[in-house]
Amino acid sequence: MTETSPASRDRDVAALVPAAADQASAPANRPRTLAGRIRGSFLGSVGSIVFGMEDRIVSLSVTLLLLVGLGIGRGMIGHRRILSTIAETIGIAAAAAIAGLAIARLIS
Repeated sequence: MTETSPASRDRDVAALVPAAADQASAPANRPRTLAGRIRGSFLGSVGSIVFGMEDRIVSLSVTLLLLVGLGIGRGMIGHRRILSTIAETIGIAAAAAIAGLAIARLIS
């Protein structure tokens, strides 16, 4: 077993402990992060409220295309059959949507 110098140990410990500047900036970023998440959650709803049914069709189409892309990516990364992975991805999203609608009906 080799011994290390105190300076070397201090350098190793300093690398593991976050810098004071990083710790100070984390609370400052929280409101900005929260605002970004709230804004992102409302973006999908605003179009449907403003444009009505046409926007819903466009939104569903874009979402479907993104889910297909996600399924292709999952299939390629996992070395699985692409079509079954696409179907699985869309099925999970559809189940989540149906569950969301059911919960909304129960609540209201």
